[in-house]
Formats: sequence, structure tokens, C-alpha cells
Amino acid sequence: MQVYAGLDVSLKTTHICLMDEAGKIVWRGVSASDPASIRAALSPFVGQLVRCVLETGSTSPWLASGCWLWVFARCASMCAMPSHCWRR
Repeated sequence: MQVYAGLDVSLKTTHICLMDEAGKIVWRGVSASDPASIRAALSPFVGQLVRCVLETGSTSPWLASGCWLWVFARCASMCAMPSHCWRR
């Protein structure tokens, strides 16, 4: 199953919604707005993540630098060839 993640970011918390390819909500939760917490929330879906979208705002650059490289390295669409994936 392919999963798409949407993050609604505020200063203290980030609301996360994961949907499958049919648009059905797979998981919904809240995380602290720091890269480590967001990574922990997304970890169970690592092999299924295809796309992640992030609301733009004042914390976006900080979260992007601390989180997105980790997410992109694990997204299923980015890992079509195992040699291009980081080790988990």
C-alpha cells in the first residue's frame, strides 16, 4: 500500500495525516514540532511513504533540514533501486 503524508505545522505541534492511494485516512496523529518527533511518528510507515507535503511557514526550513532528508531517503518512490537507499 502506498501512503501519502500531510503535515500541518504550528510552533508547538504538528498534525499528521496519512492517506492511501484511494484517499482513505490510514492514520492521523499529533507530534511535537521538531524533526526527531516527526521522524518517530512517520517511522512505522517508512516502507509505504510515497510523498510527504509540508505546510510552509516560519518553521518549514528548520523542519525540512532536520526531517525531510530522512523522509526522502526512505520514501518508497525514491527507493526503486536498493542501491540508492540509505540503510535503515
